[in-house]
Amino acid sequence: MKKKKVLIVSVSAGSGHVRAAQAIEQAAAAFPNAKVQHIDMMDYVSAPLKTTIVDVYEQLIKRAPQLWRYLYDKADETNRMNQFYSLSKSVNRVNARAFYAFVSSFKPDHVICTHSFPAQVLRQAKDPELHGVPVSLVVTDYGLHRFWIVSDVAQYFVATKKIAWELQQHGVNKKSIVVSGIPVDAAFAKRANQKQMRTTLGLPEKKTVLIMGGGVGSVQMDDIVSLLRDQKDSKPLHVIAIAGKNEKLLKRLRAQEKIKSPVSISAFGWSNNIAEFMEAADIVVTKSGGLTTSECIARKRMMVVVEPVPGQEERNAEFILEHGLGLVARSAADLLYALTQKKEYAPTYKVQPAKAAATIMKRVLA
Repeated sequence: MKKKKVLIVSVSAGSGHVRAAQAIEQAAAAFPNAKVQHIDMMDYVSAPLKTTIVDVYEQLIKRAPQLWRYLYDKADETNRMNQFYSLSKSVNRVNARAFYAFVSSFKPDHVICTHSFPAQVLRQAKDPELHGVPVSLVVTDYGLHRFWIVSDVAQYFVATKKIAWELQQHGVNKKSIVVSGIPVDAAFAKRANQKQMRTTLGLPEKKTVLIMGGGVGSVQMDDIVSLLRDQKDSKPLHVIAIAGKNEKLLKRLRAQEKIKSPVSISAFGWSNNIAEFMEAADIVVTKSGGLTTSECIARKRMMVVVEPVPGQEERNAEFILEHGLGLVARSAADLLYALTQKKEYAPTYKVQPAKAAATIMKRVLA
């Protein structure tokens, strides 16, 4: 039996697009009729283009979020996006030559993109053979932006019925839209005994808060621990703080581990065990990226979103509030209040992200 060659293309502008691609690649192992390869498109473009897409984006959301909001909103206007695609066509063709060469050599039967940029670049190819390869697009947010709409996409995989409806309003054929959910690593679907997981991870048996994302907005993790400890009548609470690659923050958090208090802390650096930490926790404090939101949904953990980035994170945060998936904290007081309240986790969103990757592979291979 001839295997169908599937190329998965992500973009490392934020980790979510890459994690979604990895989840699909993981699910592909269950399909013996598929030969799958995953690449980060940023490894196949010129240095100036990579800087523009990755570094400029990261600096804008960190240092000039309101400017990013302005650009994000302006880019959501149909005419402006059409002008952008037209102006960028020649630039993309020149700067993505290595990407075109790789795709030509791999000769995929289908390309799955977890970011709109590679889909756009493939549709701008001069080579008719490249232009003719079927491309599917996985929308990795809970709100639709105009940049996700690319001409001649074979299939769209989306998180909600609302996004499916919005795509149809933009002229996308209903038959090419699948409400699959956003794909997540299979580890987030595995149920475990919370008490046993805490024992395995060496954590105390008390209410536990998982904080992720290094500095979550202007309120740093160590500040959050101090806020919890300084409140009147502090209740027993344990904080799992994931500092990621922020060594300075990890050092400050490790110093907090030594302080005796009803609010205790376990600090960790970069970790591949987020699913396990999430299982041990009762609530998750984080940013509202599309993948993080989906991972919390798969793990059935309430979120407290801290200072969502203007644009896509704000739309994700609106979705979280609308569907009873968590709360949004825009100040230290909001956060402290959210963590000290008893709120029933009763989500109305029923799509299972843990099944999304397999759904995508089945539809692509059909």
